[in-house]
Amino acid sequence: MSLRARITLLVTALSLLFVAAGTYLTLGEIRRQIREEIEASNRVTAQLMTAVLFSSGMFSSGAAQQGVVQDFLTRLGRVRANDIDLFDRLGERVFQSPPSKYKAGRDAPEWFEDLVGPRLPPVTLEADSFRLVITPDPSRSVLDAWDDLLRLTWLTLGFFVLVNALLHFVISRAVQPVRTVVQGLARAERGDLSVRLPDYRLPELHAIGVGFNRMIAELQRGVTAERDLAENRQLTQLIQRHLEDERRVLARELHDEVGQYLTAIQTIAKATANRSENSDPQTHESSKAIGASAAAIYDAMHRIIRRLRPIALEGMGLADTLGDAVNEWRALHLQLAFELHLPEALPRLGDEAEIALFRIAQESVTNAARHAKASSVAIEVSATSTQVSLAVTDDGVGITAQQLHSPDRFGLLGMRERVQGVGGTLAITHPAEGGTRIVVQLPLPSSGHPSS
Repeated sequence: MSLRARITLLVTALSLLFVAAGTYLTLGEIRRQIREEIEASNRVTAQLMTAVLFSSGMFSSGAAQQGVVQDFLTRLGRVRANDIDLFDRLGERVFQSPPSKYKAGRDAPEWFEDLVGPRLPPVTLEADSFRLVITPDPSRSVLDAWDDLLRLTWLTLGFFVLVNALLHFVISRAVQPVRTVVQGLARAERGDLSVRLPDYRLPELHAIGVGFNRMIAELQRGVTAERDLAENRQLTQLIQRHLEDERRVLARELHDEVGQYLTAIQTIAKATANRSENSDPQTHESSKAIGASAAAIYDAMHRIIRRLRPIALEGMGLADTLGDAVNEWRALHLQLAFELHLPEALPRLGDEAEIALFRIAQESVTNAARHAKASSVAIEVSATSTQVSLAVTDDGVGITAQQLHSPDRFGLLGMRERVQGVGGTLAITHPAEGGTRIVVQLPLPSSGHPSS
């Protein structure tokens, strides 16, 4: 139901309630006035006829007195609001008041007369040989009240119609700005952020318009910022994807190209050392040094390859790759004690998601070793039917809120971008016992298969 209809209905209901209360009070007042009028008229008539009986009895009696009273009644005619009947000593009615000529032929509705007409008993005056019965007749007074009520009803009805018409006109003009507000909200809901409300004269609507325009402007700026952020995030993801591709290519080039040359150098150095072992001791020692240097370069190259691209991810999956990485981290960071907890079966998440989890674990361990002054790091991977979680916890000094939200913390920023790029969530908390806890949750792909 519209606002205009509600206001009109409310005013109509209040008006009807007011009319009903006024009608009730009016009917009560009419009933009281008619009763007072009829009682007064009946009392005066009874007093008049008592005086007539008394005066006629002073000079006559019996039938003569009856004749005097009857003659008086005949000349008197009708007394308003009273019927006078004269009965002889045998109970026969010898006189009856003539009908009223006032509004003759008309009567108020019976229900109305029953509602407002008083019920007064007749007054009987006894003489020696006759009696007078004075009966109150409120019909003319009731008819007057009925006519007055009809005029008042028509006046009230006209006033009611006029007020409602005027109210409808005023409300229609008053709620016209509300329609523009509703239309503006509907356009905003459909995504049209160019909509603006006009400057209304009414203070309340003016405040609504100003607030609406300010809200739409902020929303427009927010949408623009969100679009820019989404574009930047896509660009960051694209850069990370290309960076991983370049790391993969570089790792394979190092493994396939440089690794073959180092293997060849080791083979030649070993062969030269074997041939010159007895004949040329100096060449023998030099060849052994060259072989040892080539082996050291080969081991260093493999460490670089693992940092560039964990080759194990492609064949063995995240669990085995983390296991190999933890063994390497133990040798690299002797001050840290590592704990690794893996599930019995871990679903394959896809290349991008597994790379993201591995890089986050790698970055977390690096932060714990370089900045947190930690002595232990716990890495835990868990899986449910819908998601895989990675939690890295250290016992270091922890990260402050300022550092957590600092734009210069590129490591944390990279973590967030990686997690958002694969549709996951990242939470960094501070356990009660101290340190930092990084939790990543990634949704499982629909075709994930468990791998040991």
